[in-house]
Formats: sequence, structure tokens, C-alpha cells
Amino acid sequence: MAQYTFLTWNLAMLESSDFAPSGWRTDQTEAAIRRFVMDIDPDFVLFQELPGLIPYIETHAMVPANARGQSGDIATLARHSLMPDITASRVNNTVMAHLGSTGLTIANVHLPSSRGGDLNRLNVLKDIQSATPTPHLAVIGDTNTRTKEEARIAKLGLTGDRPPQPTWNGRICKFRRDNRNFTAYFTRAFQSEGVQVDDVNVWTQPVEERSHTFHLSDHFAMSGQISIPS
Repeated sequence: MAQYTFLTWNLAMLESSDFAPSGWRTDQTEAAIRRFVMDIDPDFVLFQELPGLIPYIETHAMVPANARGQSGDIATLARHSLMPDITASRVNNTVMAHLGSTGLTIANVHLPSSRGGDLNRLNVLKDIQSATPTPHLAVIGDTNTRTKEEARIAKLGLTGDRPPQPTWNGRICKFRRDNRNFTAYFTRAFQSEGVQVDDVNVWTQPVEERSHTFHLSDHFAMSGQISIPS
């Protein structure tokens, strides 16, 4: 069985938190993101909502495709040792990394938002399936899906457990003082038959700097492991 670890994170355009120390800069946000990613050390890093700037992770390289998401840019980084096995492409709101040796496509998504955007999100998922050249597919990232959409998505042959806790939580996230006061599972994973996603963790811990406690984004990072039959 082949296994890959991942970390996915909507980075909110690398804007500074309202709770960060006065004068907190974009390069400091980038450095904090880099430290966090290096600590987790995943095989794949899936970023959404970038402002044309990709945090530098020296152990990883960007797969050769990028795309626009609901807002900002999408980028997928892969461990250097995996790069010779990867080709890449894009469709709407998606960067697709194809692993030739294991027949897996990892689709890094930032799907259309809004409560009424369910049909738009479903259509993008259909586009992703049509554009996938491999037998196995994992769709991971800021899906913007609501839990009521799970049944329709399952009819496409894509299923996935909800993360162990909300990946958006305006009640506890210290990013915007006017954060919307609700919880949701916007960031999550859906996978095709035979693909398993487990060991999922939602990273809610804030940064502490100069007596200030804050988060680096209004979305929490999520990590996990993808397993496929060999």
C-alpha cells in the first residue's frame, strides 16, 4: 500500500491578524507558516488563497501548475524526492498533481463559496473527475462545502469523513475581530473508491508572540494521510 501525508491550509492572502502585535509583517507570517510546515513535515503541502506569494519550504518544490481559487492563488508543494514522479495540470479552482507510479491524483481545491454555491461546487468536482487521468483521486483543500452537500457528492463516487473538529470556527479563531460567529467544515477531503484518508488532524493552536495570541489565518490547517492499494 502506498501512503502520502499532506497538510492543507487556506492562508487568507497572508494578511496579518487583527490580534497580532503592532507592526507584524507579511514576512513574519510567512516565517511562522514555514516553521509550522517544517514541524509537520508532510509529503504534500496544499495552499489556497495566496496573494501571488508562496511561502518558501526548502524541503519541497512547487508542482508545475497553478490556478486561481475562489479568491487568491492555489499552489501545491511536494517533497523533492517525489517530484520526478509528478506531472501537474489545472482545472477551474484546482491544481492537480498526478503521481505516475501509484496512479493517484491529488486535487488541491478552493471551490466557489456561499451557501447557494452548491451546484457550482458540484460542477467543479465533476470537472475534476473528467480531467483526472489516474484511477485514484483525492480532492483536498478549502471545498467550501456544507455538510448537507455530502449526499450529492457521494453520488459522484467521492466520499470522506468529516474532520474531527470544524476547520472554520469563528468563535475561537483569533484572526479577525469581526469573525463570523459560526463553525463549518469548509476544509476537508473527498476521495474515490479505494482511496483512504485517515489520521486527520485540525490544527487550532494559535501563535504566541510578544504577549499576543493570534492565528495566522481565519481557516485552520488540516493534515492527514492518503493510502491507496498497491
